[in-house]
Amino acid sequence: MAQSKKQLANLKSNSERTPRERKKQASKAGRASGASRRRHKSLEETVMMVAKLPLDDIGLSRAKRAGVSLDDMDDYDMTALTGMVIGQVRAAASGSSQAAKNVAEWMDLAAKHKKQQLENEKLQAEIQKLKAEIERLNSGLGADDDDLVLQFIEGMKNDNTDS
Repeated sequence: MAQSKKQLANLKSNSERTPRERKKQASKAGRASGASRRRHKSLEETVMMVAKLPLDDIGLSRAKRAGVSLDDMDDYDMTALTGMVIGQVRAAASGSSQAAKNVAEWMDLAAKHKKQQLENEKLQAEIQKLKAEIERLNSGLGADDDDLVLQFIEGMKNDNTDS
């Protein structure tokens, strides 16, 4: 939508505003941003609450008709979210590109989550190794090894300066 010259003339850059005007504008934007974040969080919490509700009889019968074996699932796992996943997978298998995209994103998120867990486990193992090394150094054990390493380094320095 094209703006008229008059509208463009009314626009001011931050450098053209007084400090008081900038502060007032930033305050107004901050309040709007906070309100938006609160609405989004409330909506997210509501969706998660509803998704965790037990799957009703209609949802259970649809899942059974879809060929999903519910015998291996615990009752607390049969939620509205489970029903939505089953519906999306069925729709994707029937040719819905949007459903296929959703399922692919979920699978990608699961893979990313697993990768992140592995990275976290590696970091935890590294932290434990470092803590053990710090404990060893603090206790004075292995000081002879450290002295040998320092002697080796000094020897290497002397060899380089002799050449």
